Amino acid sequence: MNTSDLSNLIISDIISVNNIFSTTGKSSERKSRTCWALLIKYEGETIYSFNGKQLKSNIENVAILPKGSCYNWICTNQGRYIVVEFEANL
Repeated sequence: MNTSDLSNLIISDIISVNNIFSTTGKSSERKSRTCWALLIKYEGETIYSFNGKQLKSNIENVAILPKGSCYNWICTNQGRYIVVEFEANL
């Protein structure tokens, strides 16, 4: 799936909406994400690494993680964020 252009992304179902707090240094690995995710940071910063690239999520950068993606993440500056998990078609 080519996710470099999301202009045709159509959200078909909202799975969950969560408000999360993450501490500096917390990290994890995710294998085969079960649905899409929109990450809206309003405090702090997290770096996501996947497909040889890094994606920064902070107050200035909203992140979208595709369904099926595998990645590592690390919180580089503690704070709160909203995660909207959803199903979508491209």
